[in-house]
Amino acid sequence: MTKRSYRWLLLLLAGVGLASDQLTKYQVFRWLYHQGPEQPTEDGGPFVAWSRTAPAWVPGTASGVQGGRYDVVPGWFGLIAQYNPPRRQVPDEGWRYPLQSWSAPKLPHVNRGALFGMGANQDGSLESEQQAEGANTLFAVVSLIAACGISVWVVLRGKRADAWICAALGLILGGTVGNLFDRVVFHGVRDFLFFYKIDWPVFNVADCCLVCGAIMLVLHAVFVKPAKPECVATTAAAVPAPVPAQTAG
Repeated sequence: MTKRSYRWLLLLLAGVGLASDQLTKYQVFRWLYHQGPEQPTEDGGPFVAWSRTAPAWVPGTASGVQGGRYDVVPGWFGLIAQYNPPRRQVPDEGWRYPLQSWSAPKLPHVNRGALFGMGANQDGSLESEQQAEGANTLFAVVSLIAACGISVWVVLRGKRADAWICAALGLILGGTVGNLFDRVVFHGVRDFLFFYKIDWPVFNVADCCLVCGAIMLVLHAVFVKPAKPECVATTAAAVPAPVPAQTAG
């Protein structure tokens, strides 16, 4: 009996995750950048624009970039778009230009580390910049290997019948490719979701897909028992009795 394949679920969730990640990144960064110059910098509403010397969300600190924020849940959570100083304009050449310049003429501030900014500490020095670029390249290679591994897994016949595994890997694939796109085009990942009340690292939709997919895999490993291989049961009644040998009389 042919097992039902859930490969379509994996591909669907991967596509939805990738599209949601890129659409939200491009739209939020474009919206907050173009609204910024028209809004006051004082805390007088849900939208706040800041310059290089304006206070950041965390009390007692200052923003090292330009951009804006929009409070979704006042006092807790909001959208944030960070841009590098004006000297870092989008280069007006190369295949990356239309992809880099759609949101703004400035390059966005990106995370060159791993999930939630791990390994992305920088002090502004040339050595730190080179280390950050190297970290971005390393994580891009890791992402590419992971995406290829999941793609190979898709073609394995025995694995596509598990809907839960297919859904988890679909989310992971979508998140992986979404952040890989950023690392190739922007040399780092664009983050914009910020729980500033607890100073949680800024993240994005791709990160959410990766975390949800990983949690699903852990739950499956802990609570779902491996399926036993199917076998054809045979009984004594199904086995033909041996025919006695004929002897000469």
